[in-house]
Amino acid sequence: MNSKSIFKSGWFSCFLVTFILYALQKMDGPGLLLSFLSAELWSILFINLGFILMGWRAYSQAGPRWMKVVPAVWFGGYFVVALISHLFAYQFYRQIDAWNAEQKIQWDRNSDIVALAHSWSDENRAVVFSAKGLIENYGIDQALDGAAYQNSDSSSTYRRLSLVQEGCGMRGSQAQTNWSFITRGGLHQPFQRAANLCLLSRTEYPSSRVISFVNGGITKTDLILDREVEEITVSVSDTVTYHLKAAWTQPLTWFPQPILGCIRPGFSPASWCGFKFGRENAREAGRTPEKVITSALGLSPVTLESRFPNLRWEESPSIIPRSRGGS
Repeated sequence: MNSKSIFKSGWFSCFLVTFILYALQKMDGPGLLLSFLSAELWSILFINLGFILMGWRAYSQAGPRWMKVVPAVWFGGYFVVALISHLFAYQFYRQIDAWNAEQKIQWDRNSDIVALAHSWSDENRAVVFSAKGLIENYGIDQALDGAAYQNSDSSSTYRRLSLVQEGCGMRGSQAQTNWSFITRGGLHQPFQRAANLCLLSRTEYPSSRVISFVNGGITKTDLILDREVEEITVSVSDTVTYHLKAAWTQPLTWFPQPILGCIRPGFSPASWCGFKFGRENAREAGRTPEKVITSALGLSPVTLESRFPNLRWEESPSIIPRSRGGS
């Protein structure tokens, strides 16, 4: 095969288009337009198609041996590395599970109260786990939301969230500071709120023993396996007694996803340009704070309908106030 036939081949055109698109993405004007078309993902199609066409031409037209070897190395070698990354992920999660299994939290759900010092968010800053979610989804009637507030007399007060079935939204005593709706629905479902159930918020000093969960920081490593470990410090009545670990890892996808391009958040300049391989969703199989904390407490998901058989839902505007104040 001579050089002219290489330049005219389909596989060469795939690689050439990929690099031209990458060059355009690095420019401000064309790059902004291409970002709306998710051009950074087009390389997945063009690069894999290029290797497939290279191998097909080598076998159908008796091409040189290197054209048979290169696609085999690309797909076969990638599969081996992906397999290794998944084995590393499996071993990594086993270590995390073994560590958390040793942290036996002794608590009584009838007399103790759980405090989540802060809410956990995803990469888009959307709240994915909070005291409110703990109450609504795991069968607990009350929990403390946020870190303790230190008073001038060295005492600590918390914001207590409690499920109530009567008086939702009505002004009450001084202790009843806020209430909030319980809602469900979203983009593809009708937006509804509970008609006879809500959350009441009080700022008070809890008389029961407090089981507090605090984020202790995140450690990241980036090798064959991208992974994050978040330490969660558990305090029982201000005494540190346990250390849980939430963890995420991102093994390679089983099919090659070569990404050559630039990522532009909104209309801002490119935050990243380069080459990387696509990876599995870390949150789906990860040991998230929600999974780790509820498992340590021995809690399982429970629906509100099973806890409150008379619960009624009513249609609600898509935008409603999160809370309203009392006197």
